[in-house]
Amino acid sequence: MDKSGLKVCMVSIYPPTQGGVGTYTKEILSAYTRFTKSNLYITLLADRPAGMNKTSQETLTPNIAIKRVWTRNITYPLQIMKTLIREHPHLTHVHHEYFLYGGLLSSAIFPFFIILLKAIRLKVIVQIHGVIQLKNIDHNYCKTCELPSNEVLIKISRLGIFITTSLICKSADAIIVHANCLKETLVYDYCVNSEKIFVIRYGFAKPMITPKEAFLVRNKNVHEILFYGFLTGYKGLEILLAAHAELVEEMSNVHLRVVGGNSPRSKINHLNNLKQMTQKLGITDYVTFAGFKEPQDMGEYFTNAEIFVLPYIYSMASSDALSKAFQYLLPTVASDLGVLREELGCGKRGLLCQAGNKESLKDTIKYLLMHEAKRQSITESIYEHSLEFSWDTAAEEIYRLWAHLNS
Repeated sequence: MDKSGLKVCMVSIYPPTQGGVGTYTKEILSAYTRFTKSNLYITLLADRPAGMNKTSQETLTPNIAIKRVWTRNITYPLQIMKTLIREHPHLTHVHHEYFLYGGLLSSAIFPFFIILLKAIRLKVIVQIHGVIQLKNIDHNYCKTCELPSNEVLIKISRLGIFITTSLICKSADAIIVHANCLKETLVYDYCVNSEKIFVIRYGFAKPMITPKEAFLVRNKNVHEILFYGFLTGYKGLEILLAAHAELVEEMSNVHLRVVGGNSPRSKINHLNNLKQMTQKLGITDYVTFAGFKEPQDMGEYFTNAEIFVLPYIYSMASSDALSKAFQYLLPTVASDLGVLREELGCGKRGLLCQAGNKESLKDTIKYLLMHEAKRQSITESIYEHSLEFSWDTAAEEIYRLWAHLNS
């Protein structure tokens, strides 16, 4: 390597491992393959998917490589550190999300992993993809997220999350989050020094169609509403079905398409429960469950839909599903929650409804379906935003932070 170059080791999951962080990592690395700076060298230390027992390496460009070196269990710190000692990078960029590196114990030891990296004199950036507001950790939150909902265990969970997040942020040289509201939560809930936190927004792919083309393909007799993502409790799908049942009574020419399967982390068969609820509500003719689809197979669904819905009860991170919807300039209705509110520009790139309120959700969907001019205005705003906050832009901002920390 050229002595004047910057060598970065990134630690994250990577496809075929499913999840928003893996998709994010793939998009960022793809952006760096288009990067013009020849003195930047990136090695991704990625997870080994099921069935892969040995370390493997893939080269994307002469300057970018992927090494599969760790498994999602409590041994990951040692597996990663062994490679980092051999690589000796200028910077180590570690992605974090709860349960990203395995189960509960793997999450609990993550701060000590960062402390060990500092102990061997590495500069460490931690990119935190999800930040939990401490006030949200109550009985309803734990029940929705399939966590123990006993009062004592709730207090222990709240304390554990506070200690874990605070230790991560205190130990790292810098923290990256995707939204200003996440930075505010770290500062006020976890007492993190604001000067260590850098907001680098989630990237968006170049739009697949123009606003004019979007209007032409979506001017149909049947209004199609789309949900896309893993089926989990915090995403408010029961509320969406209840709202849709009332919407069908007022507008018979509407159809809801749910694309997604059960989360690998969930023990509940949400898909089966949602199908049963659809039958009880008597709306089986107005709802289609398409099952899990790979992101590259979603083009037809996003193109055919008229609006996209994110009826989340809680929002702790940027939405990869919303990023995909923006790629197809799809007007969105989302819950009025911190990250979603920011990503929709406080209503400029989509409409907001009250979280957990089926009437608010139904009325907002109906309004957007019935007001063509509003949908066109939103489509044009999404187009401009996607061009401004591209994956290349996100990669450039991260590079500037790397260069600053290495100077």
